[in-house]
Amino acid sequence: MTTFAFDFQLSRPLTYSHQGEQIDAVSLTLQAPTGKSRMEVTVLKKGFKEAIGSMQAKVMQNETAEEIAEKILDARNQSSDDDNDMTGSDICELIMMYGEFNIRDYHECFKKLLCANETCMVDGNVKMTAPIYESMLFADIEKLLGEYLKNFLA
Repeated sequence: MTTFAFDFQLSRPLTYSHQGEQIDAVSLTLQAPTGKSRMEVTVLKKGFKEAIGSMQAKVMQNETAEEIAEKILDARNQSSDDDNDMTGSDICELIMMYGEFNIRDYHECFKKLLCANETCMVDGNVKMTAPIYESMLFADIEKLLGEYLKNFLA
């Protein structure tokens, strides 16, 4: 089933101004990528696929799939999720461990994607801006990146 949008709950509200009021946002809505964001999406997808390829190569060399899964689960700090599906945080951890690219550029590309067009709406009211993005907790950014990859690019 194709996903066209998903909601993301922030672990800490973001404060932003809308029509002269200070508002605390608690969620973001992300839209599926369109042709307008093809350059950023291509970079993100390529990096994700490269990380998976690197992980698979390590499995073929010496690390077993179980060892890799154990590393990812350890990095998750034994999250309270009973679900065995990979979370956004797990996907981000995989990219950090196995991505062979500049992670700073990767994060900047994601920021550019979210702040473009109406890819990401804050509480459904306003589009994501660089100042709003930069006020997010880094843990939320990592989870959001992983969820975006999982929902739209995996």
